[in-house]
Amino acid sequence: MLKRSSVFRVKKSHWALSLIILGISSIACKDLSKVKESEKSQVSTPLPEGSDLSLSAPTEEEFLGLQTLFASMQLGRVTATANAFSNGYHSGNSFDTEEDQQVDQDFFNDFWAGNYQNIDQHIASFTNLAAKGNHPVTMARLGFLNVWKFAERYRLIDTPGDLPEGIQAELGPNLGACVEYFKAAEGMAPQNAVYKGFAASCLYLTGLGPNGDANVLDALKTSQTAIKLNPEFNLFTIGYILTFFPHDSDQFKLGLEMFFRNLDLCFDGDIDRNNPDISSLIPLFVDEGNRKYCANSDKAPYNYQGFFLILGDLLVKNGQVEAAKAAYSNAKLLPSYATWPYASFLEDRLLAADGLVTPFRVPVDPMEKPNYPTTVFNTEFACMACHQKGE
Repeated sequence: MLKRSSVFRVKKSHWALSLIILGISSIACKDLSKVKESEKSQVSTPLPEGSDLSLSAPTEEEFLGLQTLFASMQLGRVTATANAFSNGYHSGNSFDTEEDQQVDQDFFNDFWAGNYQNIDQHIASFTNLAAKGNHPVTMARLGFLNVWKFAERYRLIDTPGDLPEGIQAELGPNLGACVEYFKAAEGMAPQNAVYKGFAASCLYLTGLGPNGDANVLDALKTSQTAIKLNPEFNLFTIGYILTFFPHDSDQFKLGLEMFFRNLDLCFDGDIDRNNPDISSLIPLFVDEGNRKYCANSDKAPYNYQGFFLILGDLLVKNGQVEAAKAAYSNAKLLPSYATWPYASFLEDRLLAADGLVTPFRVPVDPMEKPNYPTTVFNTEFACMACHQKGE
């Protein structure tokens, strides 16, 4: 077993504060009284035997701060109907010159193709742009490239086992760069809630190092602001992170509830937590305002399908296999499912769901590629499930 670098010698439960993958994020106003008082107070997760770093979980006050925020949100009513999940978001390009726009387009071409191996060359290209003058989009692209490199790190080796020490040593700086770049972007565009959400998420990631406690608390505060400004985008980011915690932890339960609040808000209703079948709601969806973040888009062509693949995995981990099958089946409701690169993977999930509860609950060492089935969060396509284009 290779010795982990100090950046990664942390208790495994805190790798819940990990990975920010884009997509379909939102929040609703479901009454948080459904979370038992006894659960609300149990916010810390026991330190596993053999851990090298004792990192405190968020305090009860900080943890409940997010819950209070959720409870204060109110659903708006949508009366119009429209064809759902078609229009893009973040359309247009904020760069000034054709040359700079081409750098950005080259990045997205590789991103949509899942060309992870080209990340470093794009980091170099955007670093050159930054040298000509800081621009919030440049900073944000650099932040995302760094977190993508970390998120899908298991692509770096072909077989299960430890990541080589050299690779481990590179991943820590990627996380630090992610924070710095998104904070820089946020500073240049303080009302951009997407940048705030990514800054918070990267802070969660770096909350595992020597200054972990301070980074986690900073992340929680930034998260609350980001959610207030754009819940449709930022709840997925935070919810996705929290769901890496053990299935019986308060953090996991809150993260799973965030996914359902996403559905509540996107579909203007109260989705059944035990049978999240939304087939009757699809015709009523209106892709307007921040609800565009619930839809497939130019930046996330399979946002919708990826969301339900992830939600299905979380429900399996939670022991709700029948609910998981309903979530997986939702991914098949749109015509775009036919071209989704991960459709066959979802079909396999549907067939195997009954036997996946136990493996999904096994703790994952972030520096060791698993040799057993894991949730999407711990796969080589943690980002690409939503972002990779089809044929």
